[in-house]
This record gives sequence, C-alpha cells and structure tokens, in this order.
Amino acid sequence: MNVLGWLRWREGARIIAIEGRSLTETGRAGMADIAADAGSVARRRYEARLRPSIELLEGLLKRQPFLAGMNIAIGALAALALSGAVPTAWLLGWLACLLASQAPRFALLARYRRRVEGLDRRSALGFWLTAASAVAGVTWGLFGLLFDGFGHPTQILVPFMLAGMAGGAMTALPSHPPAFLAFVLPALLPYALRLLCAGDRASLLMSATVLVYIGATSAVALELNRALRHAARLHWSNTRLVTRLERSRRELERRVEQRTAELQAVNDALVGEVDQRRRSEERVRHLLAHDPLTNLPNRLLLLDRLHQALARARRYGGTVGVLAFDLDRFKEVNDTYGHPVGDAVLRELAARVRALVRATDTPARIGGDEFALVAPDLADAGGAIRLAEKLLAACEPPVEVGGFSLPVAISVGIALFPDHGREVGDLLTGADIALYAAKAGGRGRWSIFSSDMRAAAQSRRRLETQLKEAVPGGQFRLVYQPRFALEDNRIVAAEALLRWQHPERGPLSPPDFIGVAEASGIIREIGHWVLRGACEQARRWRDQGMPVRVAVNLSAVEFRQPDLPDQIRAVLDEVGLEPSLLELEITESAYMDQRAAGLEDELRRVKDLGVVLAIDDFGTGYSSLAYLRWVPFDILKVDRSFVTNMGEDQRDEAIVRTIVALARNLDKTVVAEGVEKPHQLATLRRLGCHEAQGYLLGRPAPAEAVSGLLAA
Repeated sequence: MNVLGWLRWREGARIIAIEGRSLTETGRAGMADIAADAGSVARRRYEARLRPSIELLEGLLKRQPFLAGMNIAIGALAALALSGAVPTAWLLGWLACLLASQAPRFALLARYRRRVEGLDRRSALGFWLTAASAVAGVTWGLFGLLFDGFGHPTQILVPFMLAGMAGGAMTALPSHPPAFLAFVLPALLPYALRLLCAGDRASLLMSATVLVYIGATSAVALELNRALRHAARLHWSNTRLVTRLERSRRELERRVEQRTAELQAVNDALVGEVDQRRRSEERVRHLLAHDPLTNLPNRLLLLDRLHQALARARRYGGTVGVLAFDLDRFKEVNDTYGHPVGDAVLRELAARVRALVRATDTPARIGGDEFALVAPDLADAGGAIRLAEKLLAACEPPVEVGGFSLPVAISVGIALFPDHGREVGDLLTGADIALYAAKAGGRGRWSIFSSDMRAAAQSRRRLETQLKEAVPGGQFRLVYQPRFALEDNRIVAAEALLRWQHPERGPLSPPDFIGVAEASGIIREIGHWVLRGACEQARRWRDQGMPVRVAVNLSAVEFRQPDLPDQIRAVLDEVGLEPSLLELEITESAYMDQRAAGLEDELRRVKDLGVVLAIDDFGTGYSSLAYLRWVPFDILKVDRSFVTNMGEDQRDEAIVRTIVALARNLDKTVVAEGVEKPHQLATLRRLGCHEAQGYLLGRPAPAEAVSGLLAA
C-alpha cells in the first residue's frame, strides 16, 4: 500500500468513527461503498492540505535562476576579494565548480516549465530541488575548506561569505526545508570541522559559533516555512471550522510542548552560561591584576599591595622595602635573538625571582624589562640589601633559551619606608632614581636611595627640559677643528664640534650634556641639527672655492636608527652637498656594541651613499684587528691616549706603529688625535701617519676663523 492509499484508508476510518457506523451494521457491501466515499473525502482533504506545499515548491522553482545568479555573483566577488591572497589556479578551479553547480537549477526549470498536475509532482520536484541545493552547498563547503588557511584576509572573508550565503539561503529557501538544510549543512559543516581540527582555543570557539549559527538559521528557516504553510493551510481549510479548530488545538499543544522543550533547553543553556561567565570573570580579574607574559602581579596589584604594606607599617611600625630592577642591555637581546627569546628570558627571570622571595613579598612586572618588588615587614635596611643581593645572585647563571646560553645581569635600586618617603609615589620614584644610579655606577649592582641621588635626578630632569628648548632657542653653535695632512701640512678636513651656550651655566661641551640627551632621545634632534649645519658650512666652503671635508660625530643612539642612511641622503639632497665632502665618525666602542644588533648593513648603506666613514678612538674598544679586513670604514682615528705618551712610553709608539702599518696595507687612512707637542708630530711623521689634529695644529674655532686658514 502506498502513502496515498494509506492516507485514504485512515481518513475513511476516521469518517466511519465520526458518523457512528460500525462494520457489523453496514455489512461488507455497505462498508465498501462507505470506504470509497470516505476515500474520496480523504483525497480531497489530503490535496487541500498538500496544495500549499506544492505552491511553495513551484515558487521555489521559479526562483532558481535568481538563486543561481546570486551564487555566481557572490562567488565572483569572493574570488575578486581573495585574488592575491590565494593561488589563482585554486580560485579559477573553484569558480568553475561554482558555475557547474548552478547548472542543475536551470535544468530543473526547463524540465518543469509546463505545469504537471497530480500529487506525485511534490515528491519528485522536492527531491530535485533538494539535490540542486545540495550541489550548490557542497561547492560553498569547498570554498570554506580551500581558502580559510591563507592568512588574515581569508580568515575574515571566508566566514563572512559563508555566513552571508547561509543567511541568504534562509530567506530564499523557506519553501522546502530539506532544500535549505541540503544547502546550509554542506556549506558550513566542513568549515566548522576544519576549525575543530585546528585544536586551538580561538578555532574551537569559532567552530562552536558556526554550529550555533547553523542551528539558529535552520530554526529560523523552519519557523518561516512553518508559518507559510500554516497561513496557506488556513486559506484552504475554512470550510471545515471544527476540523481546523481541532487541528489548531493539536498544533497549539504541539507548539506548547516544543516551546516547553525549548525553554528547558534555554534554561539549561543559561545555567551553563552563568557558570561560564563566573569563570570568565575570575579570569578577567586575574588578568587585570597580573602580567600575561610572566604571570607576575602588574603595576595595579603592586600599588594595591604597597598601599596595604604602608598602612600596616604606619600602624604597627617596621620597614617596607621597594626594589626596582631591570635587565642590563636587554634591548640587545631582543635585537640579536628576537622578541620570542627576549620573552623567554623575562619568563625565566620572573621564575627565579618568584622562587627566592617570601610569601608576603610582591614581585611585579611593571613594563618591558622593568620589575619591582614590595618587601613588607623588614627589620631594617639590611633586609632590603640582602634581598637585593639575592636577586643579583639569582640572575648570575646564564639563561638557556633555544640553544643559546645568554648571560643575564640586573641592576637594583632600593628605597625604604619611612627613611626615603612615606607615600607610594615617593618610594617608587626613589627606587627608580636608585636604579638609575646603579646603572650609572657600572650595572650588575645594587644602590640604595639617598638625597644626593634625588638632587642629581632633579638636575638631570632640569637639564633635559632645558635641552628640549636649546635647538628651537638657537642655543647651540658649531666650531670646527682643522685636520692636516702630514705630508704637506694641507688642511684636508674640519671636525664639527658642538657647543651649548647654556643660559645659566655658560658654554658647555658635549660631555656635560650628551649623556642626558642620549637617555632622553633628544640626541636625535640635536644630531640632525649638527648634521645639517655642518653640511651647510661645507657647501659654503665649496662655493667659495675651498672644498674641504667636514667630519660629524655620530652618537651610539643615532647609530641605532634604522633609517639613518635615508636621513643622511635627505640632508645632502636638501643642502646640495656632494657625499664625498661629508665624513661621519663613530667611536669604536659604539660600533662594537652595535655589531651584535645586526646594523652593519645599515652602515654599508651609508657607505654606498659615497660618504666617508671614520672609526673614532680606535684601539680603545677591544675590537679585533681582524675586523679591519671587512669593516666599511675609510679612516682610523688613533685614540689620543696612545698619542699623548709617545716619546715617553715605547709601548704606545709600538701600538701606533702597528696600527699605521696595518692600515696602510689595508688601504685605509690613519689620523692621529690629540697632537699637542712637537715631538709627537715628528714621531707621527716618522711612523708614516697620514693625518693629524690637535691643539698644536689648530684649536676648535668658529667657521670664519677656519675659512681664513683655508684661504691662506
């Protein structure tokens, strides 16, 4: 018996029961007639109930070209957006699959163009519509699998396109839920499974979101389909009010049961969400008070613990120690080995600190490589000093990271309550000042705060403030010290030297303020001013027919600028000076400190501009003479400490002789600094030194005075 025959029999039996007839009263012949009549009524009722679904299917059939066009248009836009981010062959292959997947839609429309009467139309048409939607859904599922793993643009676009297609299907396929599900499930489930297989937290959360989205869109589409069918059913069943009311009652009961089940599910979900939010709030509270890299308390929690420690000390007495410490030369670790290695070093340092402090102490990371420690309930200053020595000892063993054995050293500053301050800000500031003093004293040591340190810090801050006003205020000036060729006593270069006409302290030379300028970063502005001023002076001398090279000193901070070659090129172009008339001097110690940072390429880029490079104070930076084979320097300036004792210490003369001989063999120019006595000059000539400068030959003077020497 097929489905239609079974429905006829069921409706016949129901009519028999309603009419109150029985098999025994009507007999076999009467039962056959009644069953035939009941079957006819059942067929009409079945058709009336089925007709809305047929109409919905026909409406969906008419929309097939529109759906195909929408798929093709959105697919083309997606391919255009992904071009450049994914292989072109993959995009073209997928577009071909997308076009092929739309062919069944047009085939369906051609087959069912003529109206086909009868109930069998529903099952056949519904099946083919479902199959066509499934083919399109598989194509979009392939989109999610192929293009999700190509980086940031695809990770945003792929879920966005899949979600849009699923949302569009919800509005375009309400007429036949199987067709909707056949599209949505193949389109989204492969993407969700791909995220699930990734295994990381974000992917799992995204996978769960996709599954919830599938469920939500399916529920909305089913509800929309149910509403359409219910409205159509009301239109076709007004002739049987009692039956309609009965059906409505049953539908209402079913919905009540469904809503009850949904409410129960929602209640269960809310219980789970409340529990999840409680755990999330605990996690957020932890993150707000702790550093995510080292899991140490952060500045917020440190301040809270320090407030508590000070309140207890004020009430019950005792000493509270505040220790500030950081890693010495940590930037070089990051520049040389990369930030992941630097992060591993910080985590190891945090673990060592956590292992040696008391349970009542609060170690914290307050930024970068900066750490602080609150040590309450100390007996005296000796307790803080012993704690600082423990920190220094704990950091002595090298850190083993990624196959590297990295030596680690820290400097520690100490401030105590109540000796050095009674408020949180005073103690933290005092510890920072003491830390600065420890670093200035040689690093790898501790220092305890004193009033002299505060005065020095205030003086530095005041000098820093005044330095910021010096360049715009026109307080800097340049003087030039000539450099002579020893072969013919001709001026071959002039070194530009900076002087600061301080409004209160009078003329200051670079050693009085360069350290503060480098620490505050103002050195970049000052260095640019010096470079531009020296280049302008060299251009004026050239225009006057006295072309002479101008030497400019670069500080270690300027040397670290990655865009240094571009800055130099911009100044030369703006001033209109040939690169060969500019000489840049870098101290040997600064160069050796920065070699590990991988800045040789930048220096070679400067050399490629045509600028002359000189290494200053040569012989004092502990460099190997083997470096002379490949360093990009043209000039070696022998440090004045070797020149000063020539004629009195044969060892210094031997060093200078060796440097001159080696430099000559390597085709480099040797310049002697600090020549102040005639016998020094005579010795340098005898040793074959190329050039010399010093008070004996010429003191630093304004540009006008040097112009007179050049014109002589």
